[in-house]
Amino acid sequence: MFFSSFCENKSVKPIHATVKGMAENIFAFFAGLYPANKIIFFNFAFTKTVLWIDYFYKTHSCNMKTKIFFALAMTVACAVNAQDFNAEFTKAQRDADTLKQKEILASWENSNDRSAEFFLAKADYWFAQAMQNQSHPTVDLLAWQNAVNSLNEGIDLYADRLDIRCAKIYTLGLMDMWQEYTEELLRSIDRSYINDNKWVVPGVTADKNYFLQTVQQFENTMFEEIDMEVLSVKDSLLLENIRTVAKHVLKYYPDNTDNLNNLAATYFYENDYDTSLDIFLKAERTSPKDAAVLLNIANIYTIKGNKEKARQYYNNIIKNCDGQSAEKARQLLNGLQ
Repeated sequence: MFFSSFCENKSVKPIHATVKGMAENIFAFFAGLYPANKIIFFNFAFTKTVLWIDYFYKTHSCNMKTKIFFALAMTVACAVNAQDFNAEFTKAQRDADTLKQKEILASWENSNDRSAEFFLAKADYWFAQAMQNQSHPTVDLLAWQNAVNSLNEGIDLYADRLDIRCAKIYTLGLMDMWQEYTEELLRSIDRSYINDNKWVVPGVTADKNYFLQTVQQFENTMFEEIDMEVLSVKDSLLLENIRTVAKHVLKYYPDNTDNLNNLAATYFYENDYDTSLDIFLKAERTSPKDAAVLLNIANIYTIKGNKEKARQYYNNIIKNCDGQSAEKARQLLNGLQ
């Protein structure tokens, strides 16, 4: 179905990690960091790099992290009156039989079944109608709104179904509705506190780390929309959105290193190196062996002309971090001589 995906390895770039994936059809794009992975999804892919920061999330922290791959998947079938609507709908999609999909949805709606999969299937159907030509100028906005409405209904009834929430956020991003995208992220973060990260995603153990990595990838998507070389008004607004999300995460999870990194990055890209450095130093206190954090700090000290401190951090990385991180630090250290 559209709301499904699979992952394949791909290193990505900067302080923030990247990935707006590509897929057979339409829904899911979550990947791990350190290094990150490309998700198969539609025909969108964005990359951007600033200075040498393209290194950051290609490296591994000293205490190598195991990251979580997130996939939206409609894997749970729902049998009602001896009919497995979900399986039938999936087969109709595979057969590209739009009329059959519509017929199944009508029967499904007339049944007593209001499972989460019903709302995902409805959204799938309408999103496919909206995006038939796969380009914004030809999007059927009425069909697109029907897809969003279906997801809203699902969220109202199944507040802890993370896949439905993510489907809506991703859909908003595809339409460049970044303010709404951000607001939906904030609501999901609030919900994570209310439900104590007891999320429901069929076939997956969706805990706190899983959720935070999911949020990280949505932040990555906004980073990848930004031209870091010359910030436009749109770029500045996106940085502010990322900053808002990062602060909201840190409100509930103050020691989350990824969002300390993201928050610091928003100031870095605005050339506010003092504020950025203060936040990176806080991230260091939280994760003292995180190579990306240490390299960020060294880089800012280099920019500020404090070569002594920069050397201290590069030497720390060379001494304590893995081979790839150490090699990068060694190259940058040699550049200071």
